[in-house]
Amino acid sequence: MTDQVIFDTMSYHRQDNGVVFIVIDVKDRSVNVLTPEMHVDFGRVADYLAQDDKAIGAVIHSAKSSFIVGGDLNRIVRYYDQGRTAKEAYEQSRTYTQSLRKLETCGKPVAVAINGTALGGGFELALACHYRVVVDNPKLLLGLPEISLGLLPGGGGTQRLPRLIGLEKAASLILSSRYINPHEALEMGIVDAVTPLDSLLETAEKWILEKGISTQPWDRRGFKILGGSGLNQMSIAQLFQKLTLQVSIDFKYNYPSPIAALRCLFNGTTVSDMDTALRIETKEFSALTRNPVARNMIRTLFLNKGAADKPSQEDPSSRPTVKTIGLIGTAPYQKLLGDICAKEGITLVTQDINADVDMLIIARENQQNLMSTSVPHDMPNDRIIGLYISDPIDKVKAVEIIKNDNTSAETVARIKSLCQRMRKTPTVQNKDCEPFSLMLDSAYNKEAERLVGMGISPILIENAAIAAGMSAGPLLSVSNNAVLTSFEKHAMSVDDVKNCLLCAQVYAAFVALEKGLIGSVDADLISLLVNGFPSYTGGVMSFIDTIGLSAFIQMLDKLYGENYHHQPAYIMMQKMAHQSNRIYPMMT
Repeated sequence: MTDQVIFDTMSYHRQDNGVVFIVIDVKDRSVNVLTPEMHVDFGRVADYLAQDDKAIGAVIHSAKSSFIVGGDLNRIVRYYDQGRTAKEAYEQSRTYTQSLRKLETCGKPVAVAINGTALGGGFELALACHYRVVVDNPKLLLGLPEISLGLLPGGGGTQRLPRLIGLEKAASLILSSRYINPHEALEMGIVDAVTPLDSLLETAEKWILEKGISTQPWDRRGFKILGGSGLNQMSIAQLFQKLTLQVSIDFKYNYPSPIAALRCLFNGTTVSDMDTALRIETKEFSALTRNPVARNMIRTLFLNKGAADKPSQEDPSSRPTVKTIGLIGTAPYQKLLGDICAKEGITLVTQDINADVDMLIIARENQQNLMSTSVPHDMPNDRIIGLYISDPIDKVKAVEIIKNDNTSAETVARIKSLCQRMRKTPTVQNKDCEPFSLMLDSAYNKEAERLVGMGISPILIENAAIAAGMSAGPLLSVSNNAVLTSFEKHAMSVDDVKNCLLCAQVYAAFVALEKGLIGSVDADLISLLVNGFPSYTGGVMSFIDTIGLSAFIQMLDKLYGENYHHQPAYIMMQKMAHQSNRIYPMMT
């Protein structure tokens, strides 16, 4: 066999001492992500390593500054719209799992040298190797964030991690989607060594030459999971009850992935062989890829949010030049703007503003129209833009940029860049209007007051809102005690109350869409990042997309009768339902 082989996503090079270096390098990508080609390549390279008589073991590392940052989200988000059967999803999901299983059972010791961030499937690759060494860098991230994507670790993570560190610690990492640094991983027993970058490969190679154990602990006779496994063991049964309660409190049964992860953890660790355990995991993972929750969360919170945040990662020299900014208004975030401007060397003018400023920001505090604010008479309209940041300023994750009909693209780019330097996701509203988040707040609170007026218990309304996944109940801000106390008990199911509270916000968002005030992507981002709308829905527009426009219209009719039938937004909704029944285009 030759001492060098090039695969699609990695290369195989055998040295004279018999140590093979497998270098991961996905072409045309700035970082390594798991692609279908990589899924297959690991199986191919495992077969090649097993058959290479001159190879004594292998070291896997990355050619890029990071290791593997996870799956290809652009590919995963399309799964739902592809309409795959359960069998098709299962077969598609098991390729990577099978390849990693081949790697850890190839009969040769495999070490992994982690030079940068290893998340999701990259972290699972490390778990499938017999020795793990990671560079000593506190900024390096390791972890399994799949629950935050509406998925679960599908490359063996729910099976290898508990066998490595015990069920309780593994469940904590997986359910929280928490990242850890190299030294935390070492203390937990996840990695075997932490070393400076210049000795990373040498450390891995030395282990191959001096020790080179080629079997995993769980494949050896008599292996037992640290802390035990199996629900017939009292401590494990109690742990399962504890975690089930935690999941119900944290996720309100709106998210299928943490429940599926619990099934993987506890069912998979009751079987004695890894192959059966991996089949349990693959079945659960593949089912989640056919669920709209994963599509919704990935599309809004990762792809669309990532696209909005992306300019902040560009070369600073490519940003629109801003030397002077005028600011009108006394919004509480004026200090935040001042701090950012001072850091960036931008002059912030709050008094005696003239037309020489590069941009005039009107700091929004209320519902006043942008152009009703008194501005210098000679200020070009294309440089004027509104900005609204909801309270609490330090916690809110997105800002609302409100432009008028004449605001230039350059001005929008300038304020986006400023917002990104605040580490907040910029969103844009297309016309002079009330901030979109306030529209949703108003719809939410008014719907709660309407329900109270119908005789629905305020306690039921608050509980239904939290059960639906809202970050806060709608009646906390209601100051009219009469509204809260003068009600007669009226029968309405919890589900109907939940739907009323969500649909009121969704319909208000569609009204804004129909009027041209905001686009679908920005509406979804603001609803999740500012208003606390349930993330499993993907946002107010994705909520409609998940059930379809026709089903949403039927829901409106059930809850409100003919109240909306004459409104332009309702009429537009009906037309769209006949055309495609969707908000977003198909992703296949």
